[in-house]
Amino acid sequence: TKDETTDSYAAEIEAAAKHFGEDANPTAISQTALDEYFLSPKVMRTSSGSRRTPKAIATTRAAIRMALEWLRATGTPVAALAAKEDAPAQQEAPSEQLATTDAQLATTEEPAAKRAPRASKKRRGAITLEVSQVAAEAAARDAEQQIAVEQQVAEASVAQ
Repeated sequence: TKDETTDSYAAEIEAAAKHFGEDANPTAISQTALDEYFLSPKVMRTSSGSRRTPKAIATTRAAIRMALEWLRATGTPVAALAAKEDAPAQQEAPSEQLATTDAQLATTEEPAAKRAPRASKKRRGAITLEVSQVAAEAAARDAEQQIAVEQQVAEASVAQ
């Protein structure tokens, strides 16, 4: 469900916040440090130790990247991600911003009869995220860049 997905992303982001340190400045987290975290067992493995699927790894990385971008853009400290109750009240979390946008869109939405048909229910276990085309393309570019980095790291470790 939507709540389970949100909770899952929140747990991944909180784990990253704890890894980098709650007192860390978001602008001080380098791409190298982020890449190292993305290749760590916390991201690459499940809690039982088995390898996570590429899709699960990519969604975790995308969620962490978006959270880090939000922290940098708003000047919010990393600690706000690790402890929800400590987050500044004047700044909305990304999910609250999206909820507001969804509520605004709902008032101008077309009637159900005019909307495109929804996907079939055959893929009950699939996760569907609705995002703008721009956000989807940015996430795809990020994923492709991360795959290239992983391949370079793998090639470098094989060469050694």
